[in-house]
Amino acid sequence: MLKFKNILSTEPVYNKSDFYVPINIKFCYSNIEDQEDNLYWRSGNFNNSLIEIGIGKISGKIQSITVVLVSKVSKNAKLFISKKTIEKTGLPVFDTTKWQGDEYADRFLEEVGEFEINIGQDDAFIIFSKNEIVLKVTNDRVVFGFDNNNQLCSIEVKNMNTEEKTILEESLSAIKQ
Repeated sequence: MLKFKNILSTEPVYNKSDFYVPINIKFCYSNIEDQEDNLYWRSGNFNNSLIEIGIGKISGKIQSITVVLVSKVSKNAKLFISKKTIEKTGLPVFDTTKWQGDEYADRFLEEVGEFEINIGQDDAFIIFSKNEIVLKVTNDRVVFGFDNNNQLCSIEVKNMNTEEKTILEESLSAIKQ
């Protein structure tokens, strides 16, 4: 699982989702020099569920979130939020020490695991774990939830407009068929 390491200043979010890719979020850095090569963390069962998160190879800062396949979609999933949750604003930085090896193999880390997407009124949650969330890091309209071991438990995309929500719902319903 991805582990939280640090927070940087916020960056704009660009939603590139379409019917074929239900969630495709890019973090657009205001300074082009801040762009760097990606490392990729992939999870799912690699049969009918797959998510890929791009993080900076050197900095560890999140660069993209791409949901390719989803096997579990709900409207009633619950997150377990601690009453003492700490809330911070910024761009999450992840620990990259798990990526080791040659240049190609070093770019991809695959961990088998299930996740689900919960669709709300004007938001969508990607839920990786039912662990209690003790830290929420908000960057623009994307909120990252972490447990007491700094592991990523959830990602929320807030304030979805009608078009984004329609694309998400239509895409997810097509995947489920």
